[in-house]
Amino acid sequence: MKPRSWARRSRESALELARSFEASGLSRGEFAGRAGISTRTLDHYRRRARAQARPGLVEVEVTAPMAWGRGSGLALVLANGRRIEVGAGFGAEDLARLLAVAEGRP
Repeated sequence: MKPRSWARRSRESALELARSFEASGLSRGEFAGRAGISTRTLDHYRRRARAQARPGLVEVEVTAPMAWGRGSGLALVLANGRRIEVGAGFGAEDLARLLAVAEGRP
C-alpha cells in the first residue's frame, strides 16, 4: 500500500519511529520502506528526536573547591553519569570539540 503523502503523524508517533529506527539495525532506506515513509521524512524525525533529547541548560551547584589532583583543571559530571576531567590549560576550543565528540556530533 502506498503511503498517503498528506497524512500527518503525531509528534509522539514520529519520535517513536525515530527511536525504533535507531534500535532496528536496518539501513535508513530499509527502515523507511518498511514504515511507509521516505528517508527524508525519517531523517526529519531523527533530527527532531535528537533535538528533544539534547538537554538544555541545567542549574548546577558550585561547592567549596575540591582538592584537585596534581595537574587537574576541570571535572564535569554529566546528567547521564559520565565524567569528563581535563587538565589545566585545556582551552575552550578543545572543550567544545570534546563535548561534540561526547554528544556524537560531527
